[in-house]
Amino acid sequence: MSGRTDAAGPLLVGCSGARDLESAARDARAAPTEVDLLEVRLDRFANPETVELAALVRAIGRPAVCTLRTSAQGGEFAGDLPARRRLLERADAAGFAWIDLESDLAAALPRGRARRIVSWHGPSAGDDAAERVRALLGLDADAVKVAADAQDPAEALRFVQKATSAGRAASVPVAAIAMGEAGRYLRPLAGYFGMPLLYAAIHPARKTAAGQITVDEALEVFRARRVGPRTQVFAVAGRSVAASLSPRAHNSVYQAEGRDSVYTALSAGSFDQVAEVARALPLAGLSVTAPFKAEALTFAASAGEEARAAGVANTLLAVGEGRFHAECTDAPGFLAALDLALARPAAALEVQLGRSLAPLLELDGTCAAPHRGREVRTALVYGTGGAARAVASALNTRGVRVRVTGRSQEKTTALVLALGQGIEAVSPARAAALRSDLLVKAVPDLPGNDLPLDPFDFGGEGYAADLVYSPLDTSFLLAARRAGRKTIPGLLMFCEQAVLQAARFLDLPPARVRPAVAAGIARGLSRSPAARSNHRC
Repeated sequence: MSGRTDAAGPLLVGCSGARDLESAARDARAAPTEVDLLEVRLDRFANPETVELAALVRAIGRPAVCTLRTSAQGGEFAGDLPARRRLLERADAAGFAWIDLESDLAAALPRGRARRIVSWHGPSAGDDAAERVRALLGLDADAVKVAADAQDPAEALRFVQKATSAGRAASVPVAAIAMGEAGRYLRPLAGYFGMPLLYAAIHPARKTAAGQITVDEALEVFRARRVGPRTQVFAVAGRSVAASLSPRAHNSVYQAEGRDSVYTALSAGSFDQVAEVARALPLAGLSVTAPFKAEALTFAASAGEEARAAGVANTLLAVGEGRFHAECTDAPGFLAALDLALARPAAALEVQLGRSLAPLLELDGTCAAPHRGREVRTALVYGTGGAARAVASALNTRGVRVRVTGRSQEKTTALVLALGQGIEAVSPARAAALRSDLLVKAVPDLPGNDLPLDPFDFGGEGYAADLVYSPLDTSFLLAARRAGRKTIPGLLMFCEQAVLQAARFLDLPPARVRPAVAAGIARGLSRSPAARSNHRC
Protein backbone atom coordinates (compact mmCIF):
# COMPACT_ATOMS: atom_id res chain seq x y z
CA MET A 1 0.00 0.00 0.00
CA SER A 2 1.02 3.62 -0.26
CA GLY A 3 1.64 4.35 3.42
CA ARG A 4 -0.87 7.23 3.41
CA THR A 5 -3.18 7.38 6.40
CA ASP A 6 -5.44 10.15 5.06
CA ALA A 7 -7.97 9.67 2.29
CA ALA A 8 -7.81 13.22 0.90
CA GLY A 9 -6.54 13.87 -2.60
CA PRO A 10 -4.79 11.64 -5.09
CA LEU A 11 -1.76 9.52 -4.30
CA LEU A 12 1.37 11.33 -5.46
CA VAL A 13 3.36 9.05 -7.74
CA GLY A 14 6.99 10.10 -8.10
CA CYS A 15 8.17 8.98 -11.53
CA SER A 16 11.75 7.80 -11.63
CA GLY A 17 13.50 8.07 -14.95
CA ALA A 18 16.26 5.78 -13.70
CA ARG A 19 17.87 3.23 -16.00
CA ASP A 20 19.48 1.03 -13.35
CA LEU A 21 19.00 -0.12 -9.77
CA GLU A 22 21.43 2.37 -8.24
CA SER A 23 19.79 5.37 -9.93
CA ALA A 24 16.34 4.19 -8.87
CA ALA A 25 17.57 3.95 -5.27
CA ARG A 26 18.98 7.49 -5.49
CA ASP A 27 15.65 8.77 -6.81
CA ALA A 28 13.87 7.06 -3.92
CA ARG A 29 16.17 8.75 -1.42
CA ALA A 30 15.73 12.12 -3.15
CA ALA A 31 11.94 11.91 -3.22
CA PRO A 32 10.20 13.89 -0.44
CA THR A 33 8.29 11.96 2.19
CA GLU A 34 5.05 13.31 0.70
CA VAL A 35 5.56 11.08 -2.34
CA ASP A 36 3.23 8.15 -1.79
CA LEU A 37 4.51 5.82 -4.51
CA LEU A 38 7.69 5.62 -6.56
CA GLU A 39 7.15 4.52 -10.16
CA VAL A 40 9.98 2.49 -11.68
CA ARG A 41 9.89 2.27 -15.45
CA LEU A 42 11.43 -1.17 -15.87
CA ASP A 43 11.30 -0.83 -19.65
CA ARG A 44 13.94 1.93 -19.40
CA PHE A 45 16.48 -0.47 -17.86
CA ALA A 46 19.10 -1.80 -20.29
CA ASN A 47 18.39 -5.48 -19.51
CA PRO A 48 15.22 -5.64 -17.40
CA GLU A 49 15.10 -9.47 -17.52
CA THR A 50 18.37 -9.64 -15.56
CA VAL A 51 17.41 -7.17 -12.82
CA GLU A 52 17.13 -8.66 -9.35
CA LEU A 53 13.70 -7.25 -8.59
CA ALA A 54 13.65 -8.14 -4.89
CA ALA A 55 16.90 -6.23 -4.48
CA LEU A 56 15.39 -3.33 -6.41
CA VAL A 57 12.38 -3.22 -4.06
CA ARG A 58 14.69 -3.27 -1.03
CA ALA A 59 16.88 -0.53 -2.50
CA ILE A 60 13.86 1.69 -3.14
CA GLY A 61 12.72 1.23 0.45
CA ARG A 62 9.21 2.64 -0.03
CA PRO A 63 5.97 1.56 -1.76
CA ALA A 64 6.55 1.41 -5.50
CA VAL A 65 4.82 0.88 -8.84
CA CYS A 66 6.42 -1.32 -11.48
CA THR A 67 5.67 -0.22 -15.06
CA LEU A 68 6.74 -2.05 -18.20
CA ARG A 69 5.74 -0.35 -21.42
CA THR A 70 6.43 -1.33 -25.03
CA SER A 71 7.36 1.08 -27.81
CA ALA A 72 3.77 0.93 -29.09
CA GLN A 73 2.67 2.15 -25.67
CA GLY A 74 5.23 4.95 -25.44
CA GLY A 75 7.88 2.81 -23.71
CA GLU A 76 11.09 1.01 -24.60
CA PHE A 77 10.57 -2.70 -23.92
CA ALA A 78 11.03 -4.86 -27.02
CA GLY A 79 9.86 -8.20 -25.59
CA ASP A 80 6.67 -10.03 -26.50
CA LEU A 81 3.59 -10.60 -24.33
CA PRO A 82 4.94 -13.72 -22.55
CA ALA A 83 8.15 -11.89 -21.68
CA ARG A 84 6.18 -8.96 -20.29
CA ARG A 85 4.01 -11.32 -18.26
CA ARG A 86 7.02 -13.11 -16.76
CA LEU A 87 8.63 -9.83 -15.73
CA LEU A 88 5.53 -8.44 -14.05
CA GLU A 89 4.83 -11.75 -12.30
CA ARG A 90 8.35 -11.47 -10.87
CA ALA A 91 7.68 -7.82 -9.90
CA ASP A 92 4.54 -8.90 -8.06
CA ALA A 93 6.39 -11.65 -6.22
CA ALA A 94 9.30 -9.30 -5.41
CA GLY A 95 7.07 -7.00 -3.38
CA PHE A 96 6.07 -4.08 -5.61
CA ALA A 97 2.96 -2.50 -4.08
CA TRP A 98 1.41 -1.79 -7.50
CA ILE A 99 1.92 -3.04 -11.04
CA ASP A 100 0.88 -1.13 -14.13
CA LEU A 101 -0.65 -3.34 -16.83
CA GLU A 102 -1.61 -2.48 -20.37
CA SER A 103 -4.96 -3.99 -21.36
CA ASP A 104 -3.51 -6.98 -23.25
CA LEU A 105 -1.31 -7.91 -20.29
CA ALA A 106 -4.06 -7.31 -17.73
CA ALA A 107 -6.25 -9.81 -19.57
CA ALA A 108 -3.46 -12.40 -19.53
CA LEU A 109 -2.18 -11.93 -15.96
CA PRO A 110 -4.25 -13.09 -12.96
CA ARG A 111 -4.25 -10.98 -9.81
CA GLY A 112 -1.36 -11.50 -7.43
CA ARG A 113 -0.44 -9.61 -4.28
CA ALA A 114 0.09 -6.21 -5.87
CA ARG A 115 -2.65 -3.73 -6.63
CA ARG A 116 -3.38 -3.27 -10.32
CA ILE A 117 -3.39 -0.15 -12.50
CA VAL A 118 -4.90 -1.16 -15.84
CA SER A 119 -3.74 1.25 -18.55
CA TRP A 120 -4.26 2.37 -22.09
CA HIS A 121 -1.83 4.68 -23.90
CA GLY A 122 -2.83 6.06 -27.27
CA PRO A 123 -1.64 8.57 -29.87
CA SER A 124 -4.64 10.89 -29.77
CA ALA A 125 -6.78 12.41 -27.03
CA GLY A 126 -9.42 12.85 -29.70
CA ASP A 127 -10.29 9.16 -29.29
CA ASP A 128 -13.44 8.34 -27.32
CA ALA A 129 -12.02 8.46 -23.81
CA ALA A 130 -15.20 7.15 -22.19
CA GLU A 131 -15.23 4.12 -24.49
CA ARG A 132 -11.57 3.45 -23.64
CA VAL A 133 -12.34 3.52 -19.94
CA ARG A 134 -15.32 1.19 -20.28
CA ALA A 135 -13.16 -1.30 -22.19
CA LEU A 136 -10.73 -1.47 -19.23
CA LEU A 137 -13.27 -1.80 -16.45
CA GLY A 138 -13.62 -5.58 -16.68
CA LEU A 139 -9.88 -6.29 -16.31
CA ASP A 140 -9.76 -6.55 -12.50
CA ALA A 141 -8.46 -3.01 -11.98
CA ASP A 142 -7.93 -1.22 -8.67
CA ALA A 143 -7.46 1.91 -10.78
CA VAL A 144 -7.75 2.65 -14.49
CA LYS A 145 -5.35 4.94 -16.33
CA VAL A 146 -5.83 6.34 -19.83
CA ALA A 147 -3.24 8.59 -21.45
CA ALA A 148 -3.03 10.15 -24.89
CA ASP A 149 -1.41 13.04 -26.73
CA ALA A 150 -3.48 16.23 -26.84
CA GLN A 151 -3.26 18.71 -29.70
CA ASP A 152 -4.75 21.66 -27.81
CA PRO A 153 -5.94 22.45 -24.27
CA ALA A 154 -9.64 22.20 -25.15
CA GLU A 155 -9.17 18.70 -26.56
CA ALA A 156 -7.14 17.81 -23.46
CA LEU A 157 -9.97 18.94 -21.18
CA ARG A 158 -12.62 17.02 -23.12
CA PHE A 159 -10.49 13.85 -22.89
CA VAL A 160 -10.02 14.16 -19.13
CA GLN A 161 -13.65 15.06 -18.42
CA LYS A 162 -15.05 12.18 -20.48
CA ALA A 163 -12.66 9.61 -18.98
CA THR A 164 -13.15 10.61 -15.35
CA SER A 165 -16.92 10.89 -15.82
CA ALA A 166 -17.01 7.32 -17.15
CA GLY A 167 -15.07 6.19 -14.11
CA ARG A 168 -17.46 7.85 -11.70
CA ALA A 169 -20.42 6.27 -13.47
CA ALA A 170 -18.83 2.84 -12.94
CA SER A 171 -17.51 3.63 -9.43
CA VAL A 172 -13.94 2.90 -10.58
CA PRO A 173 -11.21 5.51 -9.97
CA VAL A 174 -9.74 6.77 -13.26
CA ALA A 175 -6.53 8.70 -13.86
CA ALA A 176 -6.77 10.49 -17.23
CA ILE A 177 -3.64 12.14 -18.61
CA ALA A 178 -3.60 14.45 -21.63
CA MET A 179 0.06 14.37 -22.55
CA GLY A 180 2.14 17.16 -24.04
CA GLU A 181 2.30 20.90 -23.40
CA ALA A 182 -1.40 21.28 -24.28
CA GLY A 183 -2.41 19.05 -21.37
CA ARG A 184 0.18 20.17 -18.85
CA TYR A 185 -2.18 22.65 -17.18
CA LEU A 186 -4.44 19.76 -16.12
CA ARG A 187 -1.68 17.79 -14.36
CA PRO A 188 -2.00 19.65 -11.01
CA LEU A 189 -5.80 19.24 -11.17
CA ALA A 190 -5.88 15.45 -10.67
CA GLY A 191 -7.74 15.90 -7.39
CA TYR A 192 -10.20 18.32 -8.97
CA PHE A 193 -11.33 15.54 -11.30
CA GLY A 194 -11.31 12.92 -8.53
CA MET A 195 -8.35 11.00 -9.95
CA PRO A 196 -6.71 8.41 -7.70
CA LEU A 197 -3.16 9.08 -8.87
CA LEU A 198 -1.07 12.17 -9.68
CA TYR A 199 2.10 11.47 -11.66
CA ALA A 200 5.08 13.83 -11.31
CA ALA A 201 8.78 13.54 -12.17
CA ILE A 202 11.25 13.20 -9.31
CA HIS A 203 14.09 14.64 -11.39
CA PRO A 204 13.33 17.55 -13.78
CA ALA A 205 15.84 16.25 -16.32
CA ARG A 206 14.37 12.72 -16.36
CA LYS A 207 10.67 13.14 -17.03
CA THR A 208 8.94 9.99 -18.21
CA ALA A 209 6.12 11.62 -20.20
CA ALA A 210 5.59 14.77 -22.23
CA GLY A 211 4.05 17.61 -20.24
CA GLN A 212 4.85 16.05 -16.87
CA ILE A 213 5.24 18.39 -13.91
CA THR A 214 7.87 17.73 -11.25
CA VAL A 215 7.31 16.54 -7.71
CA ASP A 216 8.61 19.88 -6.42
CA GLU A 217 6.05 21.71 -8.57
CA ALA A 218 3.24 19.44 -7.43
CA LEU A 219 4.07 20.00 -3.77
CA GLU A 220 5.53 23.51 -3.58
CA VAL A 221 3.83 25.41 -6.39
CA PHE A 222 0.41 23.80 -6.82
CA ARG A 223 -0.08 22.01 -3.46
CA ALA A 224 -1.73 19.46 -5.74
CA ARG A 225 -2.45 16.86 -3.04
CA ARG A 226 -4.89 19.36 -1.49
CA VAL A 227 -6.75 20.10 -4.72
CA GLY A 228 -10.27 18.66 -4.75
CA PRO A 229 -13.56 18.86 -6.64
CA ARG A 230 -14.56 22.11 -4.90
CA THR A 231 -11.23 23.88 -5.46
CA GLN A 232 -11.43 27.18 -7.36
CA VAL A 233 -9.25 27.01 -10.47
CA PHE A 234 -7.41 30.02 -11.94
CA ALA A 235 -4.85 30.06 -14.75
CA VAL A 236 -2.45 32.13 -16.79
CA ALA A 237 -3.11 31.67 -20.51
CA GLY A 238 -0.80 32.47 -23.41
CA ARG A 239 1.07 30.99 -26.33
CA SER A 240 3.66 29.28 -24.13
CA VAL A 241 3.49 29.83 -20.38
CA ALA A 242 4.92 26.66 -18.84
CA ALA A 243 7.86 28.60 -17.34
CA SER A 244 5.84 31.61 -16.15
CA LEU A 245 6.32 32.80 -12.57
CA SER A 246 2.59 33.58 -12.31
CA PRO A 247 1.63 30.20 -10.74
CA ARG A 248 4.21 30.69 -8.00
CA ALA A 249 3.04 34.25 -7.33
CA HIS A 250 -0.69 33.48 -7.20
CA ASN A 251 -0.52 30.11 -5.45
CA SER A 252 1.61 31.76 -2.78
CA VAL A 253 -1.31 34.11 -2.07
CA TYR A 254 -3.83 31.26 -1.87
CA GLN A 255 -1.60 29.43 0.57
CA ALA A 256 -1.10 32.52 2.73
CA GLU A 257 -4.83 33.21 2.77
CA GLY A 258 -5.82 29.58 3.37
CA ARG A 259 -7.94 29.55 0.21
CA ASP A 260 -9.07 26.36 -1.50
CA SER A 261 -7.79 27.66 -4.84
CA VAL A 262 -5.15 26.65 -7.36
CA TYR A 263 -3.57 28.53 -10.25
CA THR A 264 -2.16 26.66 -13.25
CA ALA A 265 -0.49 27.55 -16.58
CA LEU A 266 -2.45 27.04 -19.79
CA SER A 267 -0.54 27.13 -23.10
CA ALA A 268 -2.74 27.49 -26.17
CA GLY A 269 -2.46 28.03 -29.90
CA SER A 270 -5.52 30.27 -30.10
CA PHE A 271 -7.74 32.27 -27.80
CA ASP A 272 -10.75 30.23 -28.93
CA GLN A 273 -9.16 27.27 -27.14
CA VAL A 274 -8.65 29.38 -24.01
CA ALA A 275 -12.27 30.56 -24.10
CA GLU A 276 -13.58 27.00 -24.39
CA VAL A 277 -11.52 25.88 -21.40
CA ALA A 278 -12.49 28.96 -19.36
CA ARG A 279 -16.17 28.12 -19.75
CA ALA A 280 -16.03 24.32 -19.70
CA LEU A 281 -13.67 23.74 -16.76
CA PRO A 282 -14.83 26.33 -15.55
CA LEU A 283 -12.15 28.82 -14.54
CA ALA A 284 -12.78 31.34 -11.77
CA GLY A 285 -10.31 33.79 -13.28
CA LEU A 286 -7.61 34.16 -15.90
CA SER A 287 -4.37 36.05 -16.33
CA VAL A 288 -3.91 36.61 -20.06
CA THR A 289 -0.56 37.15 -21.73
CA ALA A 290 0.78 37.33 -25.30
CA PRO A 291 -0.68 37.12 -27.83
CA PHE A 292 -4.27 37.04 -26.54
CA LYS A 293 -4.80 40.32 -24.68
CA ALA A 294 -6.85 42.07 -27.37
CA GLU A 295 -9.02 38.98 -27.89
CA ALA A 296 -9.53 38.72 -24.13
CA LEU A 297 -11.14 42.15 -24.09
CA THR A 298 -13.45 41.25 -26.98
CA PHE A 299 -14.40 38.01 -25.22
CA ALA A 300 -15.41 39.74 -21.99
CA ALA A 301 -18.98 40.74 -21.23
CA SER A 302 -17.81 43.89 -19.41
CA ALA A 303 -14.56 45.75 -18.87
CA GLY A 304 -12.87 48.20 -16.52
CA GLU A 305 -11.64 51.66 -17.44
CA GLU A 306 -7.97 50.74 -17.99
CA ALA A 307 -8.88 47.81 -20.25
CA ARG A 308 -11.24 49.93 -22.35
CA ALA A 309 -8.67 52.71 -22.66
CA ALA A 310 -5.86 50.36 -23.70
CA GLY A 311 -8.01 48.14 -25.90
CA VAL A 312 -6.59 45.03 -24.20
CA ALA A 313 -7.14 42.94 -21.08
CA ASN A 314 -4.71 40.85 -19.08
CA THR A 315 -7.23 39.85 -16.39
CA LEU A 316 -10.55 38.02 -16.75
CA LEU A 317 -12.78 37.42 -13.75
CA ALA A 318 -15.71 35.00 -13.94
CA VAL A 319 -19.02 36.71 -13.15
CA GLY A 320 -21.39 33.78 -13.73
CA GLU A 321 -23.06 31.82 -16.53
CA GLY A 322 -19.89 31.60 -18.63
CA ARG A 323 -19.41 35.38 -18.62
CA PHE A 324 -16.24 37.25 -17.69
CA HIS A 325 -15.30 40.79 -16.67
CA ALA A 326 -12.06 42.22 -18.10
CA GLU A 327 -9.43 44.36 -16.41
CA CYS A 328 -5.98 45.58 -17.41
CA THR A 329 -3.56 45.52 -14.50
CA ASP A 330 -0.58 45.97 -16.84
CA ALA A 331 -1.26 49.72 -17.04
CA PRO A 332 -1.24 50.51 -13.29
CA GLY A 333 1.45 47.88 -12.81
CA PHE A 334 3.79 49.70 -15.18
CA LEU A 335 3.07 53.09 -13.64
CA ALA A 336 3.85 51.67 -10.20
CA ALA A 337 7.18 50.40 -11.53
CA LEU A 338 7.89 53.79 -13.09
CA ASP A 339 7.05 55.64 -9.88
CA LEU A 340 9.38 53.44 -7.85
CA ALA A 341 12.23 53.92 -10.34
CA LEU A 342 11.71 57.69 -10.40
CA ALA A 343 11.69 57.93 -6.63
CA ARG A 344 14.37 55.32 -5.92
CA PRO A 345 16.41 54.39 -9.01
CA ALA A 346 18.96 52.58 -6.86
CA ALA A 347 16.23 50.27 -5.53
CA ALA A 348 15.10 49.43 -9.05
CA LEU A 349 18.71 48.60 -9.92
CA GLU A 350 18.97 46.32 -6.87
CA VAL A 351 16.04 44.29 -8.24
CA GLN A 352 17.49 44.26 -11.75
CA LEU A 353 20.84 42.93 -10.54
CA GLY A 354 19.17 40.33 -8.31
CA ARG A 355 20.70 41.78 -5.18
CA SER A 356 17.43 42.43 -3.36
CA LEU A 357 13.73 41.88 -3.98
CA ALA A 358 12.70 44.01 -1.00
CA PRO A 359 11.69 46.92 -3.30
CA LEU A 360 8.85 44.75 -4.62
CA LEU A 361 7.09 45.46 -1.32
CA GLU A 362 7.32 49.22 -1.96
CA LEU A 363 5.31 49.15 -5.17
CA ASP A 364 1.95 50.89 -5.14
CA GLY A 365 -0.47 49.88 -7.88
CA THR A 366 -2.80 52.74 -7.06
CA CYS A 367 -0.20 55.05 -8.64
CA ALA A 368 -0.60 57.47 -5.75
CA ALA A 369 2.96 58.76 -6.01
CA PRO A 370 3.15 62.18 -7.72
CA HIS A 371 4.42 62.03 -11.27
CA ARG A 372 7.76 63.72 -11.74
CA GLY A 373 6.89 65.46 -14.98
CA ARG A 374 10.27 67.10 -15.30
CA GLU A 375 11.93 63.71 -15.60
CA VAL A 376 9.58 61.93 -18.00
CA ARG A 377 7.88 64.18 -20.51
CA THR A 378 8.43 62.03 -23.60
CA ALA A 379 8.47 58.29 -24.06
CA LEU A 380 9.16 55.88 -26.90
CA VAL A 381 7.43 52.48 -26.73
CA TYR A 382 8.87 49.77 -28.97
CA GLY A 383 6.24 47.11 -29.66
CA THR A 384 2.69 46.72 -30.90
CA GLY A 385 1.30 43.91 -28.71
CA GLY A 386 -1.02 44.00 -25.73
CA ALA A 387 1.62 45.05 -23.20
CA ALA A 388 2.78 47.89 -25.48
CA ARG A 389 -0.81 49.12 -25.78
CA ALA A 390 -1.26 49.07 -22.01
CA VAL A 391 1.98 50.97 -21.36
CA ALA A 392 1.35 53.56 -24.08
CA SER A 393 -2.16 54.14 -22.79
CA ALA A 394 -1.00 54.43 -19.18
CA LEU A 395 1.72 56.94 -20.01
CA ASN A 396 -0.71 58.95 -22.09
CA THR A 397 -3.03 59.29 -19.10
CA ARG A 398 -0.05 60.75 -17.20
CA GLY A 399 0.34 63.50 -19.76
CA VAL A 400 3.50 61.98 -21.24
CA ARG A 401 4.01 62.53 -24.96
CA VAL A 402 4.11 58.96 -26.25
CA ARG A 403 5.58 57.74 -29.50
CA VAL A 404 5.23 54.15 -30.63
CA THR A 405 7.38 52.24 -33.09
CA GLY A 406 7.93 48.62 -34.08
CA ARG A 407 9.00 46.23 -36.79
CA SER A 408 5.68 46.60 -38.61
CA GLN A 409 4.63 50.12 -39.56
CA GLU A 410 1.13 48.80 -40.32
CA LYS A 411 0.71 47.42 -36.80
CA THR A 412 2.20 50.56 -35.29
CA THR A 413 -0.29 52.75 -37.11
CA ALA A 414 -3.18 50.46 -36.13
CA LEU A 415 -2.16 50.67 -32.47
CA VAL A 416 -2.03 54.46 -32.51
CA LEU A 417 -5.40 54.74 -34.28
CA ALA A 418 -6.94 52.42 -31.69
CA LEU A 419 -5.58 54.37 -28.72
CA GLY A 420 -6.58 57.81 -29.99
CA GLN A 421 -5.16 61.27 -29.35
CA GLY A 422 -1.86 61.94 -27.65
CA ILE A 423 0.06 59.01 -29.15
CA GLU A 424 2.15 59.21 -32.31
CA ALA A 425 3.41 56.49 -34.66
CA VAL A 426 7.00 56.86 -35.83
CA SER A 427 9.39 54.73 -37.85
CA PRO A 428 12.40 53.20 -36.06
CA ALA A 429 14.72 55.49 -38.02
CA ARG A 430 12.83 58.63 -36.99
CA ALA A 431 12.52 57.42 -33.41
CA ALA A 432 16.29 57.43 -33.02
CA ALA A 433 16.41 61.07 -34.08
CA LEU A 434 13.96 62.18 -31.39
CA ARG A 435 14.64 62.83 -27.73
CA SER A 436 12.88 60.38 -25.41
CA ASP A 437 13.10 60.65 -21.65
CA LEU A 438 11.87 57.07 -21.35
CA LEU A 439 12.54 54.09 -23.61
CA VAL A 440 10.25 51.09 -23.19
CA LYS A 441 11.02 47.75 -24.83
CA ALA A 442 7.70 45.92 -25.01
CA VAL A 443 8.78 42.96 -27.13
CA PRO A 444 10.42 39.65 -26.15
CA ASP A 445 14.05 38.93 -26.88
CA LEU A 446 14.42 36.70 -29.91
CA PRO A 447 17.42 34.33 -29.96
CA GLY A 448 20.07 35.39 -32.47
CA ASN A 449 18.49 38.81 -33.15
CA ASP A 450 20.06 42.19 -32.53
CA LEU A 451 18.50 44.49 -29.97
CA PRO A 452 15.28 45.86 -31.45
CA LEU A 453 15.90 49.07 -29.55
CA ASP A 454 19.53 50.08 -29.00
CA PRO A 455 19.85 52.58 -26.13
CA PHE A 456 23.14 53.90 -27.55
CA ASP A 457 21.17 55.38 -30.46
CA PHE A 458 19.14 57.61 -28.12
CA GLY A 459 21.63 59.33 -25.88
CA GLY A 460 22.51 58.62 -22.29
CA GLU A 461 20.00 60.64 -20.26
CA GLY A 462 16.68 59.48 -18.90
CA TYR A 463 15.22 56.05 -18.19
CA ALA A 464 14.83 52.70 -19.94
CA ALA A 465 12.35 49.93 -19.14
CA ASP A 466 12.17 46.35 -20.37
CA LEU A 467 8.91 44.45 -19.88
CA VAL A 468 10.73 41.11 -20.06
CA TYR A 469 11.32 39.92 -16.49
CA SER A 470 13.46 36.87 -17.04
CA PRO A 471 16.40 37.22 -17.04
CA LEU A 472 16.26 40.09 -14.59
CA ASP A 473 19.12 41.97 -16.22
CA THR A 474 18.28 41.75 -19.91
CA SER A 475 20.69 42.70 -22.69
CA PHE A 476 18.57 45.81 -23.32
CA LEU A 477 18.79 46.96 -19.71
CA LEU A 478 22.51 46.24 -19.62
CA ALA A 479 23.03 48.35 -22.74
CA ALA A 480 20.83 51.14 -21.35
CA ARG A 481 22.79 51.21 -18.11
CA ARG A 482 26.07 51.41 -20.01
CA ALA A 483 24.65 54.20 -22.13
CA GLY A 484 23.96 56.17 -18.95
CA ARG A 485 20.22 55.66 -18.48
CA LYS A 486 18.52 54.66 -15.25
CA THR A 487 16.82 51.33 -15.72
CA ILE A 488 13.46 49.78 -14.81
CA PRO A 489 13.42 45.96 -14.74
CA GLY A 490 10.36 44.08 -15.98
CA LEU A 491 10.03 42.25 -12.67
CA LEU A 492 8.64 45.43 -11.06
CA MET A 493 5.73 45.63 -13.49
CA PHE A 494 5.23 41.87 -13.41
CA CYS A 495 5.00 41.85 -9.63
CA GLU A 496 2.53 44.71 -9.35
CA GLN A 497 0.22 43.52 -12.13
CA ALA A 498 0.14 40.13 -10.36
CA VAL A 499 -0.64 41.83 -7.03
CA LEU A 500 -3.54 43.70 -8.58
CA GLN A 501 -4.81 40.53 -10.27
CA ALA A 502 -4.62 38.45 -7.10
CA ALA A 503 -6.40 41.17 -5.14
CA ARG A 504 -9.13 41.29 -7.77
CA PHE A 505 -9.48 37.50 -7.92
CA LEU A 506 -9.90 37.21 -4.15
CA ASP A 507 -11.58 40.59 -3.49
CA LEU A 508 -8.82 41.67 -1.11
CA PRO A 509 -6.79 44.91 -0.74
CA PRO A 510 -3.58 44.89 -2.85
CA ALA A 511 -1.47 45.68 0.21
CA ARG A 512 -2.65 42.46 1.84
CA VAL A 513 -1.59 40.16 -1.00
CA ARG A 514 1.63 41.97 -1.99
CA PRO A 515 3.93 40.19 0.52
CA ALA A 516 2.74 36.75 -0.60
CA VAL A 517 3.12 37.61 -4.30
CA ALA A 518 6.66 38.88 -3.67
CA ALA A 519 7.49 35.76 -1.65
CA GLY A 520 6.23 33.49 -4.42
CA ILE A 521 8.30 35.35 -7.00
CA ALA A 522 11.38 35.13 -4.78
CA ARG A 523 10.97 31.36 -4.41
CA GLY A 524 10.56 31.00 -8.16
CA LEU A 525 13.70 32.99 -8.88
CA SER A 526 15.67 31.00 -6.31
CA ARG A 527 14.68 27.82 -8.15
CA SER A 528 16.06 29.27 -11.38
CA PRO A 529 18.83 31.71 -10.43
CA ALA A 530 20.13 31.87 -13.99
CA ALA A 531 16.67 33.10 -15.11
CA ARG A 532 17.12 31.65 -18.56
CA SER A 533 13.51 32.04 -19.72
CA ASN A 534 12.07 35.02 -21.54
CA HIS A 535 8.68 35.99 -20.13
CA ARG A 536 6.56 39.07 -19.69
CA CYS A 537 3.55 37.64 -17.76
